[in-house]
Order: sequence, then structure tokens, then C-alpha cells
Amino acid sequence: MDIKLKNIMKEVFGKATFHYKKHPILLCMVLSFAILAVPAVVVFISELLNHRLERDSLTIYFIVFALIWIFVGIPLLLTAINMVALFLKNPSPELSISSRKIEALTIILGITYSIIYAGSGFSNITINDWWMEARNFEKHSPVLTETLPTIITIAGVSLLGYVIARYGRLEKLPPLVLTFCIAAMYLGAAQCILWVVQIWEMEYDSLFFSLFPFNYILIVMKTVKELVFRWRELQVSDVSQTKESLSFIRSWLMNSSRWPIVGLVLTIPLLGILIVILILFGQAPDSFIKAWTETADWSLSRRVAPQNVMFDEHYLCTVAAGGHKRVVKPLRLGVRHGHEVIVNRQLCVANAFEQVLEEKTPRLHGIVRGAYDKYGYPIAKNVKSPFMADLIYYIMKPAEWFFLMVIYLCDSKPENRIALQYIPKPHMRIREIN
Repeated sequence: MDIKLKNIMKEVFGKATFHYKKHPILLCMVLSFAILAVPAVVVFISELLNHRLERDSLTIYFIVFALIWIFVGIPLLLTAINMVALFLKNPSPELSISSRKIEALTIILGITYSIIYAGSGFSNITINDWWMEARNFEKHSPVLTETLPTIITIAGVSLLGYVIARYGRLEKLPPLVLTFCIAAMYLGAAQCILWVVQIWEMEYDSLFFSLFPFNYILIVMKTVKELVFRWRELQVSDVSQTKESLSFIRSWLMNSSRWPIVGLVLTIPLLGILIVILILFGQAPDSFIKAWTETADWSLSRRVAPQNVMFDEHYLCTVAAGGHKRVVKPLRLGVRHGHEVIVNRQLCVANAFEQVLEEKTPRLHGIVRGAYDKYGYPIAKNVKSPFMADLIYYIMKPAEWFFLMVIYLCDSKPENRIALQYIPKPHMRIREIN
């Protein structure tokens, strides 16, 4: 029985290897789809038996499955393939070509998915530097934005080194060029390690944003290993140099087992050359260090950011916090739903009016509150600039005067009611807005 099972597994593995050599990308797509389809079918049948699936929910079910397959299933399978390929000994030329295709797909999808995820709004990461004010649960940029040219240049040089080493004709490339390519890839891998360490305090975001850097590190390790192996196979010999010292250096570099160490040593002069070039374009000499340390909210951060302003999707709170101070005239920090919000006169008047409405006509208050929740929250989400907040402030001025008139008609001490809005509990201190 064991022998039969081993034969079946050997046959399956052989067929998978054959198809991987012929169509690696297609196999990756099909295999990731098949792996996810099994639990998806189980869930689908369970929901169907419980009569929970309707026509609309069925459409949503398939859309969610497709999104999980594209953005989770494929990247995870690519990661698994890259990990397995790293530990393969003496891969055949066909497997090496297939690995190159998988690596290219990994890099293209990794960059694309990272950009999509960062710009989709699912992540709390912003491009705001540490001294800038963040909203609600937003996090400041993990990298100092003024050093982005340094980060992008190192990433670009690393990718260039990878392309030359992985896709160039090995027999045509001098050993010194190949060792500089390895050094360039090492710089990119070091930057990936710093990125992973920097963002690892995040929750679910850390896994998604670390997946591509982790894969790039695997790709670099695999590329260096295959360079050493392929060069040994070529058994290149060159005695054309006449100078004894140069001939010694070349003969020493002809031993590819030394390349990983030589590449590590060459990272220092290569980084120095890049820094000199970047200085000519306005970057600071220590930009590579400042990129990670001159930040807030992250593992390597040395700065403390200002406290986040809570907008709470209450559009008058958004106006008070987001408008120009000379227009919206913020007064102090108050407390709403357990967190601090910036309070101005208009916000206090509106909230005091709602209190009066709730006390005098509860049914009308319910209707007004429902309308406010329905239309106010979408407005708040679109108030993304100080000028838009200023405009809402001016539009609400007539309503503010109406609210004020109602309060004065219904309350013997209207200004006391207005002043007490958003006042924190006794153990919490009120802070003034500078």
C-alpha cells in the first residue's frame, strides 16, 4: 500500500514538474484557484443547505471569491513556489527558465498589488510625514517622504542588478560585473528587511505589505545561488591578462563560491557611489538612515507625532477640525464617543439644538437625526480639504442662526447649554486650541 501511494505521489509530482517547466504561470493560476475552490465549495454547499444564499448574495459570493483568489491566493502560492525553488539543488535549465518567469510575475504583481492596496483606502497608512496632523486612526508615512528619491534609486539599482544577473548571458558577463550585480541586489534586500522591520507593528497590514519584500529577499538569495552554480558549470577560464596582480584578481574572482562574500564587501563602495550621485541631486548624505528614523508610529521611528484629530464622520466635527482656523474658529478640544474632537461655536450650537429637539419633540428629533445620519456622513467622507470645510461652514451659517433662535426661545440659560456641549468627564481635562 505504501509503495503504491509513493508511486502515485511520484507520478503526480512528475506531471506537476512537467507542466511547471512548460507553463509555470498558467500552472500557478490554476493551482491557486483549485486550492481556494475546495473550501469555497464547502462553504457554498453549507450556505445552500441552510437556505441562506439568494441571487444577490450569490453574486457577492463569487466576487469575494475572485478577489481572494487574485489578491491572496496567487501571492501566497507564488511565495510558496519561491521558497521551494530556493532549496532546489542543481536545477535543470528548464526549471531555471520557469523560475525566472515566476520571479518576473512575483515582482510585477508585488509592485502592482502594493500600490493598489496602499491607494485603496483599506490601509491606514498615509503619505503624511511625522509632524503633520493625522485623522482618526491614520498612521504617518513609514518613510520620510523627502528621502523617497534615495529609497527609489536603491530599489531601481537593485532591480537593474537582478535583471542583468538573471537575464543576461552569463558567459558574456565579467565576474566583476556579476559581483557588483550581487552587491546591488544585496542593497535592495537590505532595504526590504528594513521595511519589514519598520512596519511590523501593524496588524493585518504588516502581512500584506511584507509579502512582496519577503519574496524579493527569496529571489535575491535564489539568484545568487544559481549564479554560483551556473558559473561553475560553464568552467570559464581566462588567462589573457598579462599583469600578474590583475591576473591574480581575475583568477580569484573566477571562483564563483567567493561571489556572495565579494558582493557583500562591494555593497559599501556601491552605496557610497549612489550617495554621492544623490547628493548632487539634493539628497542629504544620511538620507538612507533618516528615511526610517525621521518617522513616527513605526518600529525604527525616533519622532513623536502630534495627537490624531478624530473626525468621527460627523460632518460638523469634520468642519471644525478640517477648516482654516480663521474661518471655522475652533475653540477647544471636547469629547465625543470617548475620543477628542475639535469644537467650534457652530458645532456646539448644532448639538445644543439637537438636545432641545430631543427634549421637546422626541419623534421629530428621531426624523431629523435619521436624515442627518443618512446625508451627513457621506458629506463628511468627502470633506477632504480645508477649503471644502470652509464652504460647508458658510453654508451652515443660516442653519446655525436658526438653531440659535430656537435655543433662545426654549432655554432660560441658552449660553450655558451651548458652552456645556462636548464637555469631558470630571477626570478629563479640557485643552484649548492654540
